[in-house]
Amino acid sequence: MSYSEDGSFWEHIMASQNTLELQRFLHSVWEVGVGQIRKAELLFLLGRKRLTASVWVEVQNIWSEVSEGEPLLLGDAEGMWAFAYGRGLRTSKESWFQDVRKYAELTIN
Repeated sequence: MSYSEDGSFWEHIMASQNTLELQRFLHSVWEVGVGQIRKAELLFLLGRKRLTASVWVEVQNIWSEVSEGEPLLLGDAEGMWAFAYGRGLRTSKESWFQDVRKYAELTIN
């Protein structure tokens, strides 16, 4: 069976395109300092149906490729995720923005 017969070739192409789109979005956050994405769009780009810690692990992994080690901050808005980046930005337990690594259940230094 070839790729085109079972659709896996096109699924692979679409997954690659979606990953590139997410990389471009996160690169824009790194350049501009802020960005927003619809919650459903983030899940779609990652090929997920539900929001789990693994979604944030994947976002953090892509962010690590784009950034220079600074934390990516995340705010939970109505139907949207707001991202922020900036040297020296920090959070607290009460902050609206939280480090993505917290959602990914990764150790924060």
